[in-house]
Amino acid sequence: MLKMHVKPETSVVRPYVVCSALRGMTFDEARYNSFIDLQDKLHQNICRRRTLVAIGTHDLDMIEGPFTYEALPPSEIEFKPLKQVEVFKADKLMEFYKSDMKLKKYLHIIEDSPVFPVIYDRNRTVLSLPPIINGAHSAISLKTKNVCTATDLTKAKIITMFSVYFERKFEVEPVVVTYSDGKSYIYPELSPYDMKVSLSFINRIVGVTLEANKIFEVGDVTVLDELKDVGATNHRQLAALYCGATSGFELIHGLVDRIMEVTGARSVSAGDNTGYYIELSDAIKKRCFGKEEPEFLSGRQASIIYKGKPIGTFGIVHP
Repeated sequence: MLKMHVKPETSVVRPYVVCSALRGMTFDEARYNSFIDLQDKLHQNICRRRTLVAIGTHDLDMIEGPFTYEALPPSEIEFKPLKQVEVFKADKLMEFYKSDMKLKKYLHIIEDSPVFPVIYDRNRTVLSLPPIINGAHSAISLKTKNVCTATDLTKAKIITMFSVYFERKFEVEPVVVTYSDGKSYIYPELSPYDMKVSLSFINRIVGVTLEANKIFEVGDVTVLDELKDVGATNHRQLAALYCGATSGFELIHGLVDRIMEVTGARSVSAGDNTGYYIELSDAIKKRCFGKEEPEFLSGRQASIIYKGKPIGTFGIVHP
């Protein structure tokens, strides 16, 4: 397993690093451009223009681990940056990029710091001067097959997005990151975790006031659609949930009736295609050849039939 060692001096500038290795890349020109474009879009939005996160990708076959993440005076950092033919010291590089339309907007993030963050491999080859520029030595290309990526910790567990570009999708090789206090972490950290939050916090974040045992929402849901040029389409859907000591089946049933009444749908007898009716479990089994919706308990679910077509379901959620 690859290793990254973090020096204590980084604590004064950008203290965290997260790493991962992506193997078996399959690039053509379109996929390569898409890969670079994805990084740029992440930098502009979730990474807050590199102030929170700086993502660097490197040709793993051009470098050797273990790697070190350090913070050094700018005059002590010397390397050839991406797309350049000259070797620069980091302080001179900052002056050079003040006239660069793309990179000058990031210089303020570290230029006033007495030390700059830098990532080295075992041969003291500079991989990156985050969050400004990568080194030319490890630049990825159409021939790249294996990629090493390094990002800052905050909001950095997004690395699996890049896995769509390699042969075994959504698989990454972890890297051990060891800090100066001896603590080690394996990244990317993809295991689930629990959070305990108050209802008031959820209401504030979501922007909708919800009762603790009731949820009601109307919104667009994106579904796959091969007939669309983008491969998907939006459908307006409604969902409601009730949690309680009893099943509450009749509460959802009553809500359905009220919604249909408000929308002008007329309640009719089963089999009448001029309005809507509720089809219970036994009828569902007959119509669907014995199949019911697996998310609900068998015998405790129903379909909403409108003008002869099912438009929704409700029932008691299967535990």
